[in-house]
Parts: sequence; C-alpha cells; structure tokens
Amino acid sequence: MLEIKKISTDSPEYENIKAKQFFNDAELSAAINNICCGDNIQLYIAEKDGEVRGFAVANHATPDVISLLALSVAPEHRGSGIATAMLNYILEDTNPKAVVAEALDDSIGFFTKYGFYLNDLGEKHPGKHAYYATYRPVK
Repeated sequence: MLEIKKISTDSPEYENIKAKQFFNDAELSAAINNICCGDNIQLYIAEKDGEVRGFAVANHATPDVISLLALSVAPEHRGSGIATAMLNYILEDTNPKAVVAEALDDSIGFFTKYGFYLNDLGEKHPGKHAYYATYRPVK
C-alpha cells in the first residue's frame, strides 16, 4: 500500500531521494537540494514496500497559499497515481485556499487533469515552455 508522509532533511528517506536521483540533471538536483533546506519548507514522500517512489516539496509561506516547488515520481512509477495521491495528501494536510506551481511541458498533462489553470511563461529551457499553474481547491 502506498504511504505518504512528511519527512525532514535529516530523515533517512531524504538520503534515499538523493541517492535515487529522481532528476538526471545535476543542476536541477542541486536546486532541489537548496530549496529543501529553506524556511517554511515541508517535504513529503510516497513510499511503497520500503521504496521511495515520489516526493514533493511545498513552501508554506502563508497559511492560505502553498507553493509547490517540486513534485516528482520515479520514472518507472509514473502514471500510477502517485503524484495525484501526494497532491491530495498535501491539500488535506495544509488546507490551502490556493496552490501555485511552475510546470514544464512534460508535466502540464498532470496539472491540467488535476484542475490547475495554466499561464504560459514562455520558453524557460531550450525547447521547453514553462507555465505558472494555479489551483483553487473546491471546499
């Protein structure tokens, strides 16, 4: 059964995330390491059978708005509902009025399907557009 839980950068699961290297890009991996140590940051993982299959990083800068800084699922487990389960958990845990995120081309399907509204920010990386994604949970 998939378990979603909060962790800290001191947790063994955090080391598992870094070792698994969800991101193949060294620059992006370094950026994730930097944001995980910031103020008002909460880390979440999705784990099954002792294996970390996904993680999320959320900035709780205000009680009303959560900034989703990362939402990643291990490539071999994508499309299995893990990202949706993690986002549902974050929404239940924080009860925000809105969620914001930056989405790239390869993730807009997920964000659109979940109900996020996307604003095109233009080309962020060569050949890839970025989008400002916003979501307001229905209460």
